[in-house]
Amino acid sequence: MKKNLKQQGMTLIEIMVVVAIVGIIAAIAYPAYQSQVERSFRATATGCLFEISHFMERYYTSEMSYVGAELPTLQCRNDTANRYSYSITNQAARSYTLTAVPQGVQASDDCGTLTLTQTGQKGAAGGTDPAMVQRCW
Repeated sequence: MKKNLKQQGMTLIEIMVVVAIVGIIAAIAYPAYQSQVERSFRATATGCLFEISHFMERYYTSEMSYVGAELPTLQCRNDTANRYSYSITNQAARSYTLTAVPQGVQASDDCGTLTLTQTGQKGAAGGTDPAMVQRCW
């Protein structure tokens, strides 16, 4: 009597096809994921610039000058410490410019340095081009 033996398991070819499909999906998904992470940190940095500007306005209200104001210790600065460096530039009695300079893995961001002035003027990549500002902010 002959018994019908059923084949069990998977062949090497089937496993290799699955691995190839997973590899293709990962090759497409990982850069998209990295791009989203970069954008989320940029959004955090812009929010942090606004938070620092609110601090600057409170300082101006009490001192009637921006001179002497220092960057506050904020949670948003801690959250983005390895991706952005913040500073106050062009600081005068009635004006300032806040900057967020990308660093580390964020340095590849084409929006570059983000700026915000006391008038609320936003900048990106070293300029105030409206199309660039709209895309980056």
